[in-house]
Amino acid sequence: GTHDGEAARRLLARLDGVAPYIALDCEMKASLGGQALLDLQRMIRRSAVLYLKPNDLTADGVVVRLLDEFGPGLRAKRILIVGLGNVGTKIAQRLVETGCQVWCHRRNGEAAREICRTVNLLKPDACPGEARPAASLEDGPAWEVVLVCTRGTVGLTPAMAPRVAPHGLVMDVGIGTLDPGAVSLLMKAGGRVERCDSAAALLGHLELALAVRDQRARMGRKGLGEIAMVSGGCLGGAGDVV
Repeated sequence: GTHDGEAARRLLARLDGVAPYIALDCEMKASLGGQALLDLQRMIRRSAVLYLKPNDLTADGVVVRLLDEFGPGLRAKRILIVGLGNVGTKIAQRLVETGCQVWCHRRNGEAAREICRTVNLLKPDACPGEARPAASLEDGPAWEVVLVCTRGTVGLTPAMAPRVAPHGLVMDVGIGTLDPGAVSLLMKAGGRVERCDSAAALLGHLELALAVRDQRARMGRKGLGEIAMVSGGCLGGAGDVV
């Protein structure tokens, strides 16, 4: 795989029609988003195209991991998200929808406030969860769950490590997010540090995409003698068998 535009074009020229499926990452990456992604799609004439959203895989994986660990008790945890980019915002939305109170930090404070307002507008009215901007990482009790979602910048420094609760959980979700000194301090204090990477889930995601394609081929309304069979969520008529 590659996110380099010229390398992607060379790969497609060699693989189109040779590989039965070609997967395109349809996230809006800086080098391969928008028109560039459409141009790549148009190059694929003979292979079938599968579309991937790895950032969604990462966000879902983080939330599932936390629910596996804490269950409904996750709602009682003091959760901090550092970095409100694509992944961090998606995680915040999913956690709020589970009923969690989530504090969100971004260097641009106004952007953090706007994102939190948007997340809270999107949640169901009966949902008790809420996203709150964290103007300072020093306020309030220690953080019990810290999700560091920065990209290319350190989001957790040695100075911030004491703000993590004893036996707290820190997840490295972005790229280059944790200072090695901070990791050492956290582990000495009994904390846990985990890395969340969607790469391990890509194969399963591709298998699911193929299964959905296979299912779509069987969807619809088809005749079986004098009986009409309806499958795949399509609407049937009077007398049809669903």
